[in-house]
Amino acid sequence: MRLVAKPSAALLLAAALACANAPRIELGAGATRVFAPDDRFAPAALGVLAMENPDFDEPELESLHEVLGKAIGWRGLLTAPEDAADWWVSCAFRKRIVWKGDVTREPITQPWRPQARPRVLGAARTEYQTRGALDPAEQQIEPWIETIVELRLRSHRTGTIGWSAERIWGRNRLELPEDELKDTLLLLLGQIRFEGSAPAPTAPHTD
Repeated sequence: MRLVAKPSAALLLAAALACANAPRIELGAGATRVFAPDDRFAPAALGVLAMENPDFDEPELESLHEVLGKAIGWRGLLTAPEDAADWWVSCAFRKRIVWKGDVTREPITQPWRPQARPRVLGAARTEYQTRGALDPAEQQIEPWIETIVELRLRSHRTGTIGWSAERIWGRNRLELPEDELKDTLLLLLGQIRFEGSAPAPTAPHTD
């Protein structure tokens, strides 16, 4: 029996390490909200996306708007023009810096800064700067940087966040490939709970 137990323990340890390094999903506001099948969703206006991602330039915001629209379509949600939507789907990109060896520090959350116009959303080409980087005594402390992609559903009428979920990577990712971004949006959209089943989309009429 002992010979069998050792490989099992090794497998459990390997699985635990894999889970610790794997991205995790955390539900935020409105995790228990149930949406009606006739709710209409649309990618958030560029102004909302700019507010949530203040360091993105206009081409990056337009790219994000397009990816959100495709993700909604892949999920099979009802899409609508922005002025007819019940819910706006938006996405925020952030980095959370946690300083190792100094538990007194509060985590610093900052947006991504893709000023170098990278090919993919969320990439960073410059050295990451923090408030603690100016103190030579603190440069020896290695920061633990989490990469966060948060999907939000905002009420078109009130602007309040009715639902949110985020996917968090345990280490700094200098590049988030477009395919992984799409997979992340699909994964987060899959956490939304619906009441009943959405009606099948109707084919457009052609005259």
